[in-house]
Amino acid sequence: MQQLTSICQIYSDVGLSAIQSGDLKTAETMFEAGVKEIERQKLRCSAALALMRNLALTYYRQRRLNDAASILEKALKMTKQSPDASSRPEVALALADIHFELGNRDMAEELYRKFLHKANLKAEVLRPRLKKYAFLLSEAGKIELARQTLQLLQTG
Repeated sequence: MQQLTSICQIYSDVGLSAIQSGDLKTAETMFEAGVKEIERQKLRCSAALALMRNLALTYYRQRRLNDAASILEKALKMTKQSPDASSRPEVALALADIHFELGNRDMAEELYRKFLHKANLKAEVLRPRLKKYAFLLSEAGKIELARQTLQLLQTG
């Protein structure tokens, strides 16, 4: 298992290096190869999850939102089966952000509702998500919940 985790790390490292040099195509190739290996080996570890999140981010940067959502949905399922579910809220919120951009308002609202309070996020990461959630609530006519969410923004 340790050797497979190391393989995931290698794919991630090469892909991240490609992103830093602006080569999204090479990053995509590396991350996709790593995800195929994860699926082939049925890995459920933090390195595998990081690789999937990196692939989703690469798709996002290419504005391939449906592909990003698909990978994040697989990653979210993986967090259910993983012994370490601590990254589940972050994966769910990244998926909520994608659904928000895709216009899948109900799905985004549900994910924000379920996971915003569970995530251990820095304020600068949490604030935009709270704003999106408040917007979705007000759009759905849930004005009081939207107000309460906006109050969270003011208090901290």
